[in-house]
Parts: sequence; C-alpha cells; structure tokens
Amino acid sequence: MYACRRNSSFLAQVTWLGGNGGVQIISGYSNVRFPERTQTDFRVDTRKTMDETIEIKIRNHKDEKVKVIVKENLYRRTTWEITQKSHPFEKIDSRTIRFPVEVDKDGEVTIKYAVHYSW
Repeated sequence: MYACRRNSSFLAQVTWLGGNGGVQIISGYSNVRFPERTQTDFRVDTRKTMDETIEIKIRNHKDEKVKVIVKENLYRRTTWEITQKSHPFEKIDSRTIRFPVEVDKDGEVTIKYAVHYSW
C-alpha cells in the first residue's frame, strides 16, 4: 500500500510481512510527481453499458530512470473490459488493474486506456 499526500513528494510504503513478521515501512521523498488523471470521454448507453476513457500523465524529475506502478480502481461495475490501452496492464482483482511503466530521467509517460462496463 502506498500512502501519499497530493502536491507533496513524500511517499510511504507499508507492507504486511504475514504471520508474526510484522510490517515493513519504507518512507522518503520522491522526485516522481503525482500523476495527472483526466477523464477524456464518458458515455452511458440506455442498453445498460457505459464507456469511459482515462489519460494519466506521470513526470520524473530524477536524474535516473524510475519504475512506477499506476493502480486504477474500476469502481463503476464488476463487469468490464479494457477496449484500448497504450501500455500493458495487469488485472489484480475484479475491480483493480495496474500499469507498470518506466519513466526516463526528466521524462514523462502518458498512459491512456478505455474501459467498457456492462450490467
């Protein structure tokens, strides 16, 4: 789990180690700026479907390439399909996907995807 404040570069990662292992806490400041998330399209059909397109921009102000995992919660419905994507994604559970990406030094990555919901 990552905890952060918007407009801040402080990050904390808390990991449960299982059993009697306790938790591991890693914290510090980052030069990777928080993503700009924009809904670029949204449509609802009377036949019980919904489509939306999301664009996420991530900037890296570090002097080295970084790996970032962008987690997205598909909270509108549990029946969904990604119909377009700019980067490969991983399905975590019925409502969560993540995009692992690398951002070059002083670079920017734009993730764009479209999701089709039905019920």
